Amino acid sequence: MSIEGDSWLQLIVTMINILYIDDDETNRNIVDRILRRAPFEVTLTLAEDGQAGIDHAKAEKPDLILMDFHMPGMNGNPSK
Repeated sequence: MSIEGDSWLQLIVTMINILYIDDDETNRNIVDRILRRAPFEVTLTLAEDGQAGIDHAKAEKPDLILMDFHMPGMNGNPSK
């Protein structure tokens, strides 16, 4: 069987829940736009700070968490 391009992703991933934590609104918008073009269904939740992200992660258990390591307050390092 030959799979061309990103078609193999469609065989593996049909839907993924992603939590993206970043205090920078521009970065959140860029990630949102990029993930809308994914070849599979993405549910994206955006959080503006580390505590909000941790609260959401505990409640919703996302498949993937992407977090900025340089935020005021709680950044990516102590929240791991």
